[in-house]
Amino acid sequence: MDNTNETIDMMTMIDPYLYELMLQFVDDEVVIQTTRNSLQGMLMSVMPDHVVIQVGGTLFYVRIAEIIWITKGTP
Repeated sequence: MDNTNETIDMMTMIDPYLYELMLQFVDDEVVIQTTRNSLQGMLMSVMPDHVVIQVGGTLFYVRIAEIIWITKGTP
């Protein structure tokens, strides 16, 4: 059987309100609570499916679906 022409469709849920809110926090210190733990650092980037937060010198890529809440942090 030839599977070379198969396509895979990926669906993700996007919360447009959370996405728009997080865009306002780019380049700010934030605290993000995920389903596993919380991260405090600089919000570097927001994409429809994930955010990039810098904690110390390390970049973390967090799926938006895993975020419970976000707030501005203190520098």
